[in-house]
Order: sequence, then structure tokens, then C-alpha cells
Amino acid sequence: MPVPPPVATRSTAYRALAQLGRIDGRLTLSAADCAALADLAAPWFERGVTLDRFTCALTSGLPDVVHAPRALLGRRLRDKLPPEAAPDLTPAPAPGPRPAPGPAHGLRRTIVECTECGVPGRPQALPGGLCRACAARERPSGPSVTATADVAPDVRRHVSRIRAAIATRRGQVGASEPGLLFSR
Repeated sequence: MPVPPPVATRSTAYRALAQLGRIDGRLTLSAADCAALADLAAPWFERGVTLDRFTCALTSGLPDVVHAPRALLGRRLRDKLPPEAAPDLTPAPAPGPRPAPGPAHGLRRTIVECTECGVPGRPQALPGGLCRACAARERPSGPSVTATADVAPDVRRHVSRIRAAIATRRGQVGASEPGLLFSR
């Protein structure tokens, strides 16, 4: 069983492993566990992994109950070890305007234009293909004159029938009982 190193000589890997228990109680390790796993954790830091990335890689996706934190972390340290940093083989970007975001850059945006005035906007902002200003011009706020002219004869006929029914009813009920007019 490895003996934990003195406090002054503890490596970054040892300290990172020791702090995991404070971040997530399911990963609490003993000093001996930290010393045993330090050799597996050291390559992570040699490959340029930050403490935050190291912690995230080991604590994300944990099961609800961890029965053997040392075994679990040993397995994760081996399986999730990032690759060694390769030299940058991509050429430096040429100076000038940046390419427009698109599918090649992971972003896809749809912009449409108003069919009347050509104002650009998101599809949600242009229902029916019209911007708010053009849509307001298309539909007047009050009832249209043609709708009123078409409906007017029907309404007049209906009102005439209602008035006739009321007059007939008044004749049957009598003037002394006005409350019975609408009681049925």
C-alpha cells in the first residue's frame, strides 16, 4: 500500500484527487487512495488539462451511489485520458473578414424578408410573410365596408323578427306582467 507523501511535496494530481471528495461526497478518497491514483492523474496535467476540466471529467455522469470511489476514479482516469497535444497543423487564418456563420461553423440561422417592404427578420417575427407595419396596413382596425354591406340585410331581417316576436309576446302576456316577458 502506497504511503502518502508529506504535505510539502504533494503533486498537483494528488491535491486534485483529494479535493474531489469536497466537490462530490461520493468521491471521497483516503490519503492512500490519492497517493495510489496520483500516478494515473499526473498525465492529465502533463497534457495541459486544467483543474476545472479534470474535475468535470471525473465528476460528470456519476451513478447515484458510488460504492468504490477509488476503483471508479481509477477506471475513469484510464478511460478518459485526453490525447497528447498535437502540434497545430491548421494554417493561421488569413486576415480579413470572418466567414459568415453557417452549417460549417455549427450555427444555422434563417432570415426571411417581408414580402411587401423587404425588411429582414426571423420567421417568427414575420407571420404570413409580412412585417408588423405591413400587416397593420393590410388589415384595417375596424370592420370593412364590404362586410358591413353584406351583413346588414341579414341583421335587419333578424332584428325585425325579434321585434315582431316581442310585440306578439307583449300582446299575449299583457302590460301588467312585464317581468314574464323574459322569464321562460
